[in-house]
Amino acid sequence: MQNKQKQSLKRLGGIVRKIPVIGFTIWWVYMLLTAPKKIFTLSAEKDRLERSNQELREKQIELENKLQQANQELRILIKELNNELRSLESKTNEQNSIFVNQLSSVTDIITKECIELGKLKIKNPDLKPIFIHSIFRSGSTYLWNKFRSSGNFWSYHEPFHEVLLDLEIKNQKEIFGNPIEEHSKLLGHPPTDKHYFWEYFTINKKVPAFRKEFILDYFCTNIDDIYEDMGNYIYFLIGYAPKRSVFKFTRSSLRARWLKKNFDSVNIYLLRNPRLQFESYQSHFKKGNLYFHTMSLITIGKNQHKNKLFSEISEKYGIPYYNSENFNDERMFYSKEVLPKLNTKDLYTLFYSIWLLSFIENFNINDIIFYIDAVSSSQIEKQKITEILKNFNINLDLSDCRVKQYQVLSLSNRDFEESENMINNLVDDLNIYDKKYSTKIYEYIKNNILGVKNNI
Repeated sequence: MQNKQKQSLKRLGGIVRKIPVIGFTIWWVYMLLTAPKKIFTLSAEKDRLERSNQELREKQIELENKLQQANQELRILIKELNNELRSLESKTNEQNSIFVNQLSSVTDIITKECIELGKLKIKNPDLKPIFIHSIFRSGSTYLWNKFRSSGNFWSYHEPFHEVLLDLEIKNQKEIFGNPIEEHSKLLGHPPTDKHYFWEYFTINKKVPAFRKEFILDYFCTNIDDIYEDMGNYIYFLIGYAPKRSVFKFTRSSLRARWLKKNFDSVNIYLLRNPRLQFESYQSHFKKGNLYFHTMSLITIGKNQHKNKLFSEISEKYGIPYYNSENFNDERMFYSKEVLPKLNTKDLYTLFYSIWLLSFIENFNINDIIFYIDAVSSSQIEKQKITEILKNFNINLDLSDCRVKQYQVLSLSNRDFEESENMINNLVDDLNIYDKKYSTKIYEYIKNNILGVKNNI
């Protein structure tokens, strides 16, 4: 009996030892049976993706060929138009009208083709556009010029600038009322070998798809708003660019979320100490240049119905909503009717409201925060930001980065703090952001921006 039990246990042990072998054999047989099907499926998926990529490449080549052809046609027509204009007296109004319509038709074709090409380009990681968001007098022209002078980018200066409403090629050397070299010196900008708007001059006398509303009417844009016209304008510029495109914005900070959502892009927020930035406004104001303070008033006045903080301070400081078909009329209204009624502290309060909302909006959504005061004053910070940019396939030499310092400011520290605290409290009282988040932002600003050495 015991011998039989031993034999049974021995046989059972043998079976148990064979279980892994049997399991492996079953798995191997299963793999042999199903592998062809899986291989076939993967192969089919691979073929499908290759066909899709091939179709995309063919579509892009087709659009590029069409764009090149349309550009050639446009240049021929522009040349013919110039010849026609020289002999205008001998042409009838009807003949001139027909010719202008022909030119307009070709321009429309180019615009549509560029928009479609832009939508294709944005899917290519190597052509992903770069958006620089900033406010006036932050050093943005320096950074933009670094991209342009590298030779690797097609760098658009101020895509929402009012001058694009009527860009006359013949006036490009004096578009600001001064030769470009003199204008650069007046604004404290770095020297540039080409006009700021040279990239637009290569398009036409007027930039297709650009509208007045883009300047500041759309400054406060919710992330889910639908602005097909503004989207097509950006796509047009991306499609037109022969290289990877760079956009240097100074009117985009409260529509940066919208731009980031609608365009697969690299986003850089250029930051400057608000007190120093305001002092730059003041330095121009004292020389008779009302532009920067006026732009603050237009921004707040035209967007007060979209933003609770702007609504509150518009009422407090008497900033009305004013709209005209002509942007220059709006500038004249705010500079003559509103600006003279405000003192320096008022102007800083209004500026800081834009600065603060812009910083809060962009702090967490941008890929890179470029704090120009720190980069300007520290070799370590220069190295850090240079390495960060390289992660996005951006190689720039920032060794000459310098931002102007001011030894004497237009307001006392007490006046600055009172204005800043008032706006901070208003933001919290209006529940614009979660209070815990905004409190952290205020502490960050106090310790890391206003507290940077040599800035105040």
